[in-house]
Amino acid sequence: MSATNLILHHEKDFEFSAIEPMLTSLKEKLNTYNLEKIIIKKVFNIVVECVENIHKYTDWLKEYKEIDPKFVSKLSIEMITLDEGGEAFIIKAGNPIQNKNIEPLKGRIEHINSLSMSGLQKIHKFIIDKGLEEKKEVVSKGFIDRLFSKFQKINVDNYWASEKGGAGLGLIDIAQKSHSKLYYSFTPIDNEISYYELQIKFKIIVKNTK
Repeated sequence: MSATNLILHHEKDFEFSAIEPMLTSLKEKLNTYNLEKIIIKKVFNIVVECVENIHKYTDWLKEYKEIDPKFVSKLSIEMITLDEGGEAFIIKAGNPIQNKNIEPLKGRIEHINSLSMSGLQKIHKFIIDKGLEEKKEVVSKGFIDRLFSKFQKINVDNYWASEKGGAGLGLIDIAQKSHSKLYYSFTPIDNEISYYELQIKFKIIVKNTK
């Protein structure tokens, strides 16, 4: 593998019509690597989780577009990249976020980073059990259904609980799949909006051909 290699760069359009071909292309590119299938699947699924988070966290921008479309066009740089850096895949996802949502999200990430793998498994199970009991309501669930049914072949109802309801399964899944800490930053744009970036490192394990 080369020292650095940009595998994926996608920005701005995170509607399903644009995401579907992007993910199809990504899967084809990942399959060219000499890696175990489980590694390719985990990296791919992390990207899907990040895409879903971007779609969800920028849902509020639709209201701003009606008020000031020029302002939104400048700040609405939703973005996801995947680089292969020799020893690890590096996934970066970024999007505008309302400042009022920063502290809850920051606290959630810090909590996840403080947990061991067994701790992540326990909280994952707790959230799923709690979500099923409460008959969760998911924002943009139609988007999620199409995305997961298309690329992961899983039952979304048995998998997802709304982060807006306090769950945040996506970040927990990312931490579990990557076996690494979640790196993040918030860059102020104005008094109401900041730019949020999440970075995940996934150690590369080359397939044993012996």
